[in-house]
Amino acid sequence: MERGIICAPSAFLYAEPSESSEVADEVFHGMEVEVLEEKRGWRRVRTQYRYSGYLRRETMRRSAWFARVWREGKRWQVISPFADVLARASFRSPIRAALPRGSIVLPLERETEGWREVRLAGGERGFLRQSQIQPMPAHRLREEALRRRVAQAALSYLGAPYRWGGKSPAGIDCSGLCSMAYLLQGVMIYRDSALMEGFPIKEIPQEGKKMGDLLYFPGHIALYLGEGKYIHATGKAGGEGVVLNSLEPGDPDYRADLAESLLAVGSLFPREGNEIPPKL
Repeated sequence: MERGIICAPSAFLYAEPSESSEVADEVFHGMEVEVLEEKRGWRRVRTQYRYSGYLRRETMRRSAWFARVWREGKRWQVISPFADVLARASFRSPIRAALPRGSIVLPLERETEGWREVRLAGGERGFLRQSQIQPMPAHRLREEALRRRVAQAALSYLGAPYRWGGKSPAGIDCSGLCSMAYLLQGVMIYRDSALMEGFPIKEIPQEGKKMGDLLYFPGHIALYLGEGKYIHATGKAGGEGVVLNSLEPGDPDYRADLAESLLAVGSLFPREGNEIPPKL
């Protein structure tokens, strides 16, 4: 199967080869996809987490050789909400691209006063602030540390608006929020509001839920923070966006419609004390 790399800052996957069709997902610069089909200026692709949809041809670079070089290189990811890639190591220089959190770049050797030169997926070079990027996770994390980092990543989207199919601070949906919280730690989970065979999240007893576990409702998913609190992206009128709510009836942010319809709890840690290596 031929592979390609997303070279646009971000791109939507559409259910059909038309920008008037439903958005299925959002992919970011540097992410790898499989090319399934070519169709009149569009490519049907499949992501590494098995989502498929149509992309505009110009949003990706199709080259098996380049995909291998990109995959085998030292990759860094954007961790700030958005990061400008500048032509020179100066805020006054032209902007080559504005990359959302989760985008991937290749770091080059040149560093200067808090700047790092990087290579983009289209082949261009530019500079990012060192504080805006970090190496892709390449170490093993113990359960407590990973739970804490997943929760912190989800909280970094607090206040972001709701966008169906979105995964960036500019707009994100419920499964986008949960999947990005894990993806930023190097763990790839299913990008939907359901437990799926072949992915690392497994169902556990509801009473065993802990920080970082996932709460499954009918057509909705949230990330549990502990003490009855959870974070989620919701389109509910009057409280839309990434917000905090509670499962506890006595709390002011209690949502009875969700608390009373909790279907399942999923966890990356079905047993105590697991070490989880990055999956990317």
